[in-house]
Amino acid sequence: MQFGVLVTDNGKHSGEKLAIACATDIVQIGADATGQQAIDGRKLENRIIEIMEAKFAELAAFEHAGIATRGTEHLTESMEAHPEILNSAVSEIGDAIVRSPFASWFTSDRVDSYVRASVAKWLTAGQHMHRDWFAVHGMVGNGTALISAANHNPECKHVKDWIARGAGLNIGVAV
Repeated sequence: MQFGVLVTDNGKHSGEKLAIACATDIVQIGADATGQQAIDGRKLENRIIEIMEAKFAELAAFEHAGIATRGTEHLTESMEAHPEILNSAVSEIGDAIVRSPFASWFTSDRVDSYVRASVAKWLTAGQHMHRDWFAVHGMVGNGTALISAANHNPECKHVKDWIARGAGLNIGVAV
């Protein structure tokens, strides 16, 4: 059993927070893990965090560019994890695993699909957060560094549809 405490600044979850969540999802270090295995597990987790921080920065740039270019129309884009970012992340994480002491543990295709599913889940959550803050709050940015989006129109059909279908869940907002 693992317990965790989420420390937040009440802003939109940053790429760093999402990277940590994704890495923890992939590498689960047991509470009773000790010695070199625990150290190696933490090193692998930290490497995955580094990889995913870069991927969430790419995702933010992609989402912010879409919002800047298309405005509220961007809300209608696919919510599937951005394929280039997803594939690159899975490849880089796979390389990190192969270079880790745990390489022999990761010989199954199921491991690749598990890593892919975890990365896709967290990238999709990140996409949702960027779009949600834009739709609901009219803001873009990362963490607490949010700024008002010039092209936000709360009366736009896409914004109203986004909120009406429950997508505007205020993810990342302390209540």
